[in-house]
Amino acid sequence: MDKGPGRNTLRAHQAVRQLVVMLGFAGVYFALRAVSFSHWDLVAGLELAALILLPYRYWAALAVGEFIPLATVAITCVSSFGVAWASFKAVPSICLVMPIVYVCRERLGLIRRRGDGVSMPALVLCTAAAALAVAAYNILLLWLAPRPPGYPPLHQWMLRYVLGHSLGILTIAPLAIAVWVAVRGKTFKTLASELRDNRMLVDSIGVLIPVLGLLLWIGSRAKLGSDVRYMAQVAMFLPLVMLALKNGWQGAAVGSTAASIAIVMLMPAKYDHATLHAQVLLLFVTSTMLIIGSKITAWHRQDQQEKQDMRNALALAQRNYHEGERQLRRAAYMLREMQTLGSSWLRFPTQMSDYQRAQPVVDAANRFIEYCDPLEGQGRSLPKALEKGSLAQVLSQHQVPFRTNFHGGVSALPNAMHLAIYRMICGGVTHLAAQDHVGRVLINVRCVHYRDQRWVILRMTGTEDHDPFPLSESRLMALQQLSRHTNFQAINDDAATFGGAARQRASERGLHLTVVMSA
Repeated sequence: MDKGPGRNTLRAHQAVRQLVVMLGFAGVYFALRAVSFSHWDLVAGLELAALILLPYRYWAALAVGEFIPLATVAITCVSSFGVAWASFKAVPSICLVMPIVYVCRERLGLIRRRGDGVSMPALVLCTAAAALAVAAYNILLLWLAPRPPGYPPLHQWMLRYVLGHSLGILTIAPLAIAVWVAVRGKTFKTLASELRDNRMLVDSIGVLIPVLGLLLWIGSRAKLGSDVRYMAQVAMFLPLVMLALKNGWQGAAVGSTAASIAIVMLMPAKYDHATLHAQVLLLFVTSTMLIIGSKITAWHRQDQQEKQDMRNALALAQRNYHEGERQLRRAAYMLREMQTLGSSWLRFPTQMSDYQRAQPVVDAANRFIEYCDPLEGQGRSLPKALEKGSLAQVLSQHQVPFRTNFHGGVSALPNAMHLAIYRMICGGVTHLAAQDHVGRVLINVRCVHYRDQRWVILRMTGTEDHDPFPLSESRLMALQQLSRHTNFQAINDDAATFGGAARQRASERGLHLTVVMSA
């Protein structure tokens, strides 16, 4: 019982949509037809863009929407050309383009569900076929109509119609498709945020508008029919090429629309030969750059995907790194609990020999606890851990001068980053000891902001160690117990985990190790 009203409401909504499409298309058709002519037919671009972007169920509404303005023209022509010719004139040209677009959509993959949205090679082929079909129909109308003496030959009109329909399509359709691809499936808030950082908008304001404005100024000041005016019209394709090479086919779409309008603005009269030559060149450049631009867009997308994959891989590596640190902290917590349970026995041993045997085990456990959780206890912060922790104690026991400097708000970094910096410093000092450069150790930790990203720069310098080999060996063994890095490659791998890198350089002052990490 309830299905009838619901079905009627759905049909009413569909009828309203059809009416909106029909009237909207007719209104835009009227507006574009007022500024179109044989070798610059913007109506052709409107027709093709509508057929590409709208579902099949609206195609009938498009044909009716074009029939409305054509019927008004045909009625006025009945007295001059007869009813038969007026009937042919009232046939919407969009009906001739529909089979072409249908074949391109169904067989040539004109519309893509992902990526760019539309295949540019298929669009260029569809443009050529549609221009030929509509131009041939217009020539048929001219052939059927009586022509005054001295009227230009039909083959000349054929060239003008093909040029006008092709250029009109490439002036309107690619830009409409680019806008559709940019806005589909996005909210107004998302579009506003993307528009602020849109590279093509910046290039259009910084390159396209100034260059075309300069050419328009030069051409408008030149005499009609002069070479300067002609060269200004021909040069309109230059910003189009620049935008396409940098932004792909979307840049070519924006550039072709702007360049096509600029050429017509410098046209002194219809059928001007210089303008026709410039339009032919623009048509060739636009078709080429749309195809090349689609490849550039694909390369950009692949590059962005590779960067995203790299970011995902780094995020996974960092999660694994921090998970390993959490496991070490759990181990440290369990060892502290075990020490608490056994503290009474260690405080009151039954025999002195038991205490002496247990003390090395307790010391080893304490060292392992501090290795697992170096920022706990007295070294809760990074500066305190470096000043009083095991690393400072080992270097002090072997009379190695050790100094650390902090710059740029390192204290504001999260605790997990402090721990990573501490591990990296321990690994760097161990590497300096392995290279016999721990006569004196200087550590500089700096936090900087670059391109909306926070970076940590570690610079570790060790002077050459002139002590006997056994002492250096003892230092190395003691330091290796504190570090998870045993060589330079391991240091570089951990730096890469945080999106950075490590490098080392030897000089007269000693061995310099620099590590950059993203915070």
